[in-house]
Amino acid sequence: MPPALFPTTNLTDSCNEHPLPCLSCVTSAITSDFTGRIFSPTQIRCPVCAAALGYSTVLKYATREIREQYERLTLVKALQGDQKFVLCKCGTGQIHETGAAQPIVTCLQCRGKSCFVHRMAWHENLTCVEYDALQKDPVGFDSSFERGNEACRGAERGSRRAPGQQSGEGVDGRGQKGIARGRKASTERDMLEKLRAEALKRREDENASAATIDQTTKQCPGCKCRIERNRGCSHMTCTNCTWEFCWDCLADYNMIRLGDNTCHKRSCRWHPDFN
Repeated sequence: MPPALFPTTNLTDSCNEHPLPCLSCVTSAITSDFTGRIFSPTQIRCPVCAAALGYSTVLKYATREIREQYERLTLVKALQGDQKFVLCKCGTGQIHETGAAQPIVTCLQCRGKSCFVHRMAWHENLTCVEYDALQKDPVGFDSSFERGNEACRGAERGSRRAPGQQSGEGVDGRGQKGIARGRKASTERDMLEKLRAEALKRREDENASAATIDQTTKQCPGCKCRIERNRGCSHMTCTNCTWEFCWDCLADYNMIRLGDNTCHKRSCRWHPDFN
């Protein structure tokens, strides 16, 4: 193959002793790594030495489509370190200078609304405080929106028909406005009930997850992290704090080494008196 079909410099510092791949191989490798893995700039690797390709190298050899996506996602990843940066569901993001004081974030790209506090689509008709209360008690939650609507419905029922008005009369301007308000309130109630249903489902999922964690894991006596044993004996070593203990009775293995198996609880199968 002619030299023009190969890179003019090494792709990484680790490629000094390797023959250079052709430009087509480099481009294909970048495309494969970018589209086939959970995005991270460090996961785009050299097809020869497997070392991470630098930012400028990726931009130099990637296709135009991959280059544009890579630049945008790299920028988003860098900005995510800023607490005022908000990522929209459309994939773009922006700096929200007012922060939690004005929590509604309107995307400059798609005009979608998201919540700065909860980092999700904006919870219509609920303040952030009300949304937290809904998550805490989905069944008993009563929003100011619901209370306000109930008050309005009561007032409308009281003034719906003036004295002497016949039932066959047409709907006047005030009646039309009342119908419009009713339709809007119905739509907003549906949205609120959707949020309530989502909160109930989330609570059910969290309770199920907590039950599974309780059944399949134990708390490390050292750092209190939850640990799952997937194989091996009962001698456990916490990967977080390196505390060694017995899986069955949580006895400290340092004490077992200094003494003997009587350091296990009597109810543990490793205690000499266990029956």
